[in-house]
Amino acid sequence: MDPVVKKKILDKVKKWWKLKVIEAHKKKSKELSSSDKFSINPFLIIYLANFLGDKNDSKNIARSLIYPRALGTSPNTIFGTEFQKMIINVFDEISGSAVKGIDIEFTDKNDGRRKYCQIKAGPNVINYDDVSTIKDHFKKALAIAKTNSMAMRHEDLILCIIYGEPSQKSNFIRKVEEDYTVLIGKEFWERVVGDGDFYKDLFVALKEVSKKCNCKKIVNDTVNELSKDIEAKYPDLVS
Repeated sequence: MDPVVKKKILDKVKKWWKLKVIEAHKKKSKELSSSDKFSINPFLIIYLANFLGDKNDSKNIARSLIYPRALGTSPNTIFGTEFQKMIINVFDEISGSAVKGIDIEFTDKNDGRRKYCQIKAGPNVINYDDVSTIKDHFKKALAIAKTNSMAMRHEDLILCIIYGEPSQKSNFIRKVEEDYTVLIGKEFWERVVGDGDFYKDLFVALKEVSKKCNCKKIVNDTVNELSKDIEAKYPDLVS
């Protein structure tokens, strides 16, 4: 891959990460300052607060509510939602698909053929029900292609996973792989841009941006605001 082109792409991805992931994450985290954002289990929350900090004061209760959301659910949702939009907008090689049930299309640098793909964020995203859904989408896409005389073959239908290693493929992914090609992590990006180092370079670029993001104050301020809200609305939980 041309180094100049690669740098331009990575710079665009870094800008996207800052604007669409970090800023969205900050906003979502600030919104957690109200107990109305949570469905509080009064039995479990006391245990979790003590598990986290040895007592169920309002700050430990707030932390046990905020941390799973701010460090798990919110960023994972943002990543999964925004990444597909990003790769379509940033990579000339990738486009959205007009074929129902297909997320993206790209021309494979390995064989020069157009690939029609379902895309998933990571190896743990796919569950039992997804297996039949993905296979059904591919079958229907192939039927549509045949009806419309499209040059689509069975091997052109691929499940693409943005990050991960082949050893991390779950049993559900392997069930899909029984019938269709699966590209995960480096395999996917190499087929898209024709550069075996791109996956590593992408990680390094996003690591650079992430290391500059210190949102400790946002988290602490949100914990303090939520703890006050809990004291006012749930005094029986606090001791």
